[in-house]
Amino acid sequence: MRLATVFLFLTLFLLVPFLAAEGATQQQVADYVRDNVLGGSFGSRTLWMTLTGLDDSYVCRELDTDISDVSFPSGGLWWLVLIDDDPDANWSHGCRWLFVSDGLDSSTAPVDAVFPPSVWADNGTGPEAGFDCRDVTGVPCPVRAVSFSPPPRSPMLPMIDKSCLYAILIGGGVSDSLNYAFFRQNLDAMKQTLRNCGFPESNISTLYKSDASRSNISKTIKDICAKLDPARDILFIYMTNHGAGPKPGQTGPVALCGWATKGKLGVDQLYTASQLKTDTEGCKACRIYVVADQCHSGGFVSVADSTRPSMSVYAAAKADEPAYGDTYRKGWTGQDPGTKSMDDMHDAIGSLKSTKVRSNNQSGKNKLCECCGSTAVRVETWGRIKVLFR
Repeated sequence: MRLATVFLFLTLFLLVPFLAAEGATQQQVADYVRDNVLGGSFGSRTLWMTLTGLDDSYVCRELDTDISDVSFPSGGLWWLVLIDDDPDANWSHGCRWLFVSDGLDSSTAPVDAVFPPSVWADNGTGPEAGFDCRDVTGVPCPVRAVSFSPPPRSPMLPMIDKSCLYAILIGGGVSDSLNYAFFRQNLDAMKQTLRNCGFPESNISTLYKSDASRSNISKTIKDICAKLDPARDILFIYMTNHGAGPKPGQTGPVALCGWATKGKLGVDQLYTASQLKTDTEGCKACRIYVVADQCHSGGFVSVADSTRPSMSVYAAAKADEPAYGDTYRKGWTGQDPGTKSMDDMHDAIGSLKSTKVRSNNQSGKNKLCECCGSTAVRVETWGRIKVLFR
């Protein structure tokens, strides 16, 4: 009995240092933030965290190229924690991040941000470390993957392609960690709606992830605009991505985000409303429709001002608002473009957490799938079958 007691004592004596060295758990870090930063309640917030505490060879990197990397504090291990006060919103929107010591005895002052930072090893030159939303507050992390059901073909539209219809679909979420599944699914759903509506496969250009760079978007729009027939051709542009806007309480331009390089998104990767205006200047399309489905997208509506009656812009949110999930896109693809004008389709979209806005030009009174000019008919003969294309 005495030997067993001695053996148990020695075992515990040897194990205690190893058990203590395991450090804090994600839940313990979350509880610390709740009690010491959030006033005792998580509310409706979610928290992003590193997988474990990290040493000062790691850096916290914000997307903004004007903001320098911040090294993790020295002296032990530290967790990076981001507080998301509006977890259902897409980025960008207000948030804040801080460091919490692995010993749960201190933390740094929160830093205001509009995007989650990323974490990089070897003083910023090494690989990216895990940093994501964790299910630790009782509020589920947003489900970014959504089911996709192809929209039905409109019974009001003929089962033929119309050579007058062109589209550019733009999407992808800044980086692999922020490229939520619904961005790809938004593109697929919108493309299927366009195909059902008569857009030929060969007339639909898709720019996704790193292909959706500012220079690529600009070149694609200009190249297509240059070859269109102003008497009949329609150009439809759809954007689904994160949107960049000013920090809360500040002013500044808004933009569609491009693809980040090693955690940084420079000005040269932000596709702004002024760039869209430049790229569509002199476009040979009879009508141009733009559906902007990103945060702060309302800043693009002014491109379709009164001097451009043939252009209409529709946005998921006001210029100072985030957008939410894929609800705006579902509002479009859940309707029949063969029975409603573009303005009517936008107006029929139900209540959103954001405020949808649109331009008010004459082009919006037309249907998406209608070529300009009722006499613009082309006849092709397939064997004994004649098909009319408008």
